[in-house]
Amino acid sequence: VEFWYSGNAGPSGDRLLDKPFDVLWEDQSIDSFTFTHQVGDNWSNMQYIHGSVLVTATGSSSKLTFRSTGGHSDAGAVIDDVSIQAVPEPATLAILGLGLAAIKRRRA
Repeated sequence: VEFWYSGNAGPSGDRLLDKPFDVLWEDQSIDSFTFTHQVGDNWSNMQYIHGSVLVTATGSSSKLTFRSTGGHSDAGAVIDDVSIQAVPEPATLAILGLGLAAIKRRRA
């Protein structure tokens, strides 16, 4: 899972506290991140940072959650551009490789 994160600094940059959050997979916390504001951050200057976590789906659907942990009711972390990339299991790759080798051998 890849994503970009920032912190809600408020329209005038008046909420420059650290913005911690957890990433949960199937309701289990798998990693924590913190966005630390710089002077000058505001809604037009969000300073996004790239983040990623490695997860394994065990069924046809899974639950991904981003949870603010900083206790700020109106100015927590901001999450954007979340993407999930499927990666084949090693056994699947081995079977694919054997299949390709068999096809190549037939043609020879």
